[in-house]
Amino acid sequence: MQFDVNETLAGMMGAMQKQFSKDWPLIKSAAHQFLQARILRLALLAELRLTGQLPPAFFAERMKDEQLLLQSELHAITIVTLAAAQRAARAALQVFTRAVDKALPI
Repeated sequence: MQFDVNETLAGMMGAMQKQFSKDWPLIKSAAHQFLQARILRLALLAELRLTGQLPPAFFAERMKDEQLLLQSELHAITIVTLAAAQRAARAALQVFTRAVDKALPI
């Protein structure tokens, strides 16, 4: 399977939308801006992982970093609780990690 960063980001937005449900209209813009600002970094991380240049453990650590960044951003610029920001960030980065894992050659 081939990795498509735009499709993956759309999936990440969907995962966050499920977490925020009724508050999504207030959060959508901030979440979208954050992901758009990180698209090049996420694409690079995916490429390095898919080409074997980034070991699985290092990739996992970078995903934790990305999750904390997204969580902090959501919590800082929106009216959501820290717990809600944590759940949304975790869900979004799980979508990204699964997409990269699916694209890995067997």
